[in-house]
Amino acid sequence: MTDTAASRLGDTPAGDLSALRKGNRMRVLAALRDYGPQSQKDLAARVKLSQASISNMVAELLELDQVTLTERVDRRRYKIVSLSGRLGLVLGIGVDHQKIDVVLGNLACEIYQSRSMSTSPELTPIEMLKSAVTLAEECIAGAGRKPADVVAVGLSLPSPIAGPATAVEPAFPQWWSVHPVQWLTARLGARVVLDNAAYAATMAEWRWGAGRGCSDFLNVTVADGIGAGFVLANRIYHGGLGGGGEIGHVVVEPGGGQRCRCGNSGCLETFASLPAMLRTAQEAGARVTTHEEFLDAAVAGDAVCLDIVTRESHRIGSVLGSVASLLSPTRIIIGGTLARASSVALPALRRGFADAVIPTMPVQPAVIEAELNEASIAVGAMAIATASLPDEDLLQLSQRGG
Repeated sequence: MTDTAASRLGDTPAGDLSALRKGNRMRVLAALRDYGPQSQKDLAARVKLSQASISNMVAELLELDQVTLTERVDRRRYKIVSLSGRLGLVLGIGVDHQKIDVVLGNLACEIYQSRSMSTSPELTPIEMLKSAVTLAEECIAGAGRKPADVVAVGLSLPSPIAGPATAVEPAFPQWWSVHPVQWLTARLGARVVLDNAAYAATMAEWRWGAGRGCSDFLNVTVADGIGAGFVLANRIYHGGLGGGGEIGHVVVEPGGGQRCRCGNSGCLETFASLPAMLRTAQEAGARVTTHEEFLDAAVAGDAVCLDIVTRESHRIGSVLGSVASLLSPTRIIIGGTLARASSVALPALRRGFADAVIPTMPVQPAVIEAELNEASIAVGAMAIATASLPDEDLLQLSQRGG
C-alpha cells in the first residue's frame, strides 16, 4: 500500500494528532502576526498547508474567536483572515523632530483611536516620552479599555537603532541616558519594541501602501532626516549587525559639507534633508521659513527653491542608484515630506538614479512615490510590535478568555 499522508495519519496516536493540530494553529496565528491580514490562499502558501486544511483551521480559529473573516472584492470576491481583536490591544508611538503620533489598535492593526501633538527642538527626550504616554492614556480611555488590555507597544524614533528589539538603545547622544524601552515599559506595563522611524514607515508601506505584495523593495523617507528600510526575500532586513538603512549618513562629499549629527561630515543628510535644503534656500535669499513653504515655492517655480530641490533630489537618486546596483530591489519607494514636491523632486531623483545605477542590470527597479503619509510611522510601529510578539506570548493570548 502506498505510504500516503492519510495512511500515516491513521497510525498516528491521538496525542500526536492533537499536538500536530495545535502546532498548525500556532503556525497560522504566527503567519497572521508576521504578515498581517491575508487571504486563505496566501495563508496556505505561507504555512505550507493545503487550502482545505487552512479552511478547516480557520473555521476552528473562528469558533475559538481567535481570528476574524471579512469579505473583500477586488476583481473577485474573497475572504481576508485577521487576528481577532479579542487577543489584545497594541500601541504604536511615532516620535520625530516635529510631532508625536500615537495610535491604538488590535493585533490586526485595525485602528481604534489616534492622537497627535506638535513638539519643538527644546523638548528633552524624557519630555517627549511623557507626552507620548499622555497621548497613549487618552487613546486607551477613548476606546473604553484598560491599560492592562495593551499587550505590546511599538516605539519609533528618528535615530539609528539595531532593532527591532526590547533591549537596544538609540544611537544619537541625546538619547543615551534615557533608556526609552525601559522607561516606557515601567509606565505602560507592556512589552515595548523599539525601531527606527524609516523601518516603521517601511512596515506600513509593506502592509498597506506602495510595497504591498512586494517581496523585495527599498523604502526611502526624506524629511527632517533621510532614512531607508529594506524588505528582502519577504522579510524586513536590518542587516546582520542591525541598524541598517542609514542612507542619510552615506558620505557623499568626504571631508566636505557641514558636520552631521552622527559625527561625520559630508553625509547625504547634510545636503538633501529638508532642514539642509531649507537652510541653503534661505542663505540664497529665498523668503521661506518652513519646509512646506520651501517645497511649495519649488513646485510654484521659484528659481532658487526649484534649483535646490532638483539638485538634491538628483543627489539622493545617485545614492539610490548605487544601492540598487548592489541589492537589485524590485521597487524603490520615495516618501516623507519631500513627497509634497513630488512633481519636481521625483523626476530629478529618477534622473540621478538612472545616471548611477549599473546600466547592464537586466531589469531596472521602479522608482515610485509612497502611498502613505508620515502619520503612518506610528501605524508601522504598531505593526512592528505585533510582529515582534514571541510565539509563546501569542499562544498565551490565544488561550486566555474574554
